[in-house]
Amino acid sequence: MKLFTEALALDPNDAELWYNRSMSSRYTSRFGRALQDIERAVELIRELNWQSNLMRHWKVNRELAKESTKLRGADFTLDPTREQEDLFQQGMKSMEASQWDEAKQALQASTP
Repeated sequence: MKLFTEALALDPNDAELWYNRSMSSRYTSRFGRALQDIERAVELIRELNWQSNLMRHWKVNRELAKESTKLRGADFTLDPTREQEDLFQQGMKSMEASQWDEAKQALQASTP
């Protein structure tokens, strides 16, 4: 996902990059980011055949983000959900690097 983020910094109007980061986010349980990225890809895309494919993925991402947000409580919105998902991933990376204190902090912060 980091590569897609860096590529988007260079070309923020590339619908394929937004789509690919969305899919990467979805498969790493970042459902809030996946939804926001697919929505941006839909905004940018103009080809009809691409748009129908994106809309299918948008519907899946929307449902996953909705469920993820619902698990966190009634007051949660998409942005805090996305932040918690990112903290969870950060905690997992810290665990892989045996950075236990950082992992503990990130994982605790990712819990509502």
